[in-house]
Amino acid sequence: MKNAGMPEPIIEEYAGGFQITFLKGSFQSVEKSVEKSVEKIVMLINDNPNITQRELAIKTGLSRRGVEKNISILKKDGKIKRIGPAKGGHWIVLK
Repeated sequence: MKNAGMPEPIIEEYAGGFQITFLKGSFQSVEKSVEKSVEKIVMLINDNPNITQRELAIKTGLSRRGVEKNISILKKDGKIKRIGPAKGGHWIVLK
C-alpha cells in the first residue's frame, strides 16, 4: 500500500471474524471526512439526546454501520456516553 501511495487498510475484529477496509485516496481526506461525520453526529445528539442510530444515519447520510463506527470512536474518546438501555435511553455529550 505504501509503495502505491495508498493509505494503510483498517483491520478490525468484527462479528467473530475480521473486517479489512481498503481506503482510496489520501489518508488526510479520509480523516477529514471522519471528523466531519463525528462533528455532525455530536451536533445532532446535542440537539436531540434521544436520537436513534437510524435517525443519525438518515440525517448524516451514513450507513447504519458507519454511524455505529463513529459512535464507537466518540465513546472511546470520551466525547459521548449512553445513559439507559438501547430503547428508552439517551445520549450525553461529555466534551
